[in-house]
Amino acid sequence: MDMEKAQAATAQLIGDAVIQLIAEGRAVTNESIREMVELLADAEPDLAVEFAISMLRK
Repeated sequence: MDMEKAQAATAQLIGDAVIQLIAEGRAVTNESIREMVELLADAEPDLAVEFAISMLRK
């Protein structure tokens, strides 16, 4: 996966996590997004998941 594809996949993953949190009526915070990203990754992290989690830890 090249850098542009990884960035696009990361943005998509974070966006999907935010949409899911809003749909569930939960607060949207870095921590809740990170938790949702991990849930959406289905225990099979890839480069986009690793980037997203790394960004949200800052």
